[in-house]
Amino acid sequence: MEKIMKISKTLFIMILCFSLFGLTNVYAEEVTPISDREYTITIDPNGGIPGPEFKDKIVLLEDENYPVGGANENFLKAPEGKGFAGIEIINKDGEVEGIADGVLLWGADFCDGETLRFHWGEIVNNVEITLENPEIGSETTTPMNEYGYYETDSQTNKPKVTVNPDYGMEIQYLEWVEKDSYNEENDYFEDPFIGTFEIGQKYYALVDLYCNSLEYSLSDSLNITIKGASANIYKIMSYSTGASIVLEIELEDPTTYKVIEGANQEVQVGEEAEFEIDADYSLFKDGGEVYVDDTLIEEEKDYTSKAGSTIITLTEDYMNTLSEGTHTLKVVFNDDKTATTLFNIVNANSNIEIIPPHTGIKTLDKKESTLFYTLLATILGLIGISLITKKQTN
Repeated sequence: MEKIMKISKTLFIMILCFSLFGLTNVYAEEVTPISDREYTITIDPNGGIPGPEFKDKIVLLEDENYPVGGANENFLKAPEGKGFAGIEIINKDGEVEGIADGVLLWGADFCDGETLRFHWGEIVNNVEITLENPEIGSETTTPMNEYGYYETDSQTNKPKVTVNPDYGMEIQYLEWVEKDSYNEENDYFEDPFIGTFEIGQKYYALVDLYCNSLEYSLSDSLNITIKGASANIYKIMSYSTGASIVLEIELEDPTTYKVIEGANQEVQVGEEAEFEIDADYSLFKDGGEVYVDDTLIEEEKDYTSKAGSTIITLTEDYMNTLSEGTHTLKVVFNDDKTATTLFNIVNANSNIEIIPPHTGIKTLDKKESTLFYTLLATILGLIGISLITKKQTN
């Protein structure tokens, strides 16, 4: 019995070895040697010549470790005035199977006998983005999956963004992000913003643009113009086929306009006071009104107005009618929105101490009393010495 067990064990090991050897041979036969793989790189009619000066590295990879055809990086030089716009993948039948933006995996993105056609596009230097303000009081939430990761694709009340002209671009990703969660080392925001949109607070919208047109290439120094909201570029990373942008937006009261120059100013008595408001002048010119301390005042007599955006100037004559101290200016526009600020009138000579006439003896403070009695004692001492000296002389 023991002999049979030994024979069975030996046979099992032999069968296992032969099986592994057979699998290895099959796997080896299925892998095409790098030198035998066939693919074609062509350049579109607009030009493009091999050269190390091209800024975009087109990387062709078999996998993470082995380069295709023995060359890990293929550098190309764009014709003058053009930029890299993408790579067309064309199959053996001449049909376009897809467009890549610079990194291709052999066997996943393209195969033997296929053509990679590099395209050059018109360089885009300026893009206009329209961002809508989120509704004040509305909320945004982001669910978390069972593994403890945020499902940002499912964020509610996402930023509302459009691009004009679009240059063949599409918005691939939108998300409200938490500013303090920015990971500088990996250049990304770890957490989404979750909460309520409130007046006077700042919020951050992450916008990923991708240019899927082979006619355009985005400039490395892309200029972004923002419309539709009070927003600034907080962070931008631009590349030839897209841009990742973070917009900083501050929510303002939708019923008011902002006084951008002259708010809370201090004015001397009798001097004019000028205020610039961030509102189109046409909204004031036809039906606008100005109030000081809730009293309607007259144009030309009490104030003047002009464009740029809207500039209100209180005249010197009117300012002379106001008392020293703090006053309130309110400007009403024909769209029922208002702009309000304070201004303070001061007297140029108010810092000079005026001592009124008085009668009686002024009461001296402790310091003054000490000085007075010291001088008095000194004088009396001198008089005494003088008298003694005079008496001795006589």
